[in-house]
Amino acid sequence: MILLFIILLPLFLLVLWGFFRFQPRGAGRSKLMVYNGLSILTAVLLSGGYAWHLYRAMAPTSDFAWWPVIAPIFALGISTGLLILAGLLRLVFFPRSYYRNSL
Repeated sequence: MILLFIILLPLFLLVLWGFFRFQPRGAGRSKLMVYNGLSILTAVLLSGGYAWHLYRAMAPTSDFAWWPVIAPIFALGISTGLLILAGLLRLVFFPRSYYRNSL
């Protein structure tokens, strides 16, 4: 489990940095802020929802003490995957913004 933290935490930080670093230049600022906010909110809500599900599922078992260790691992994985997906979907929602300056 320590190995998963060692791998997932730097990967999450790299994806988070890339998500905000490589934004479309010509896109409307307000639309981009709404999209980024919704992407982050979705990642937080799904990670929190899975942590709540894990808490409730493990409550009646003898492994209940492990849920605070397992939940952050899954939260890092869920958030990393969603931010990668949201970054790729920006190419779909803001396509001309990426190519405007290169043509």
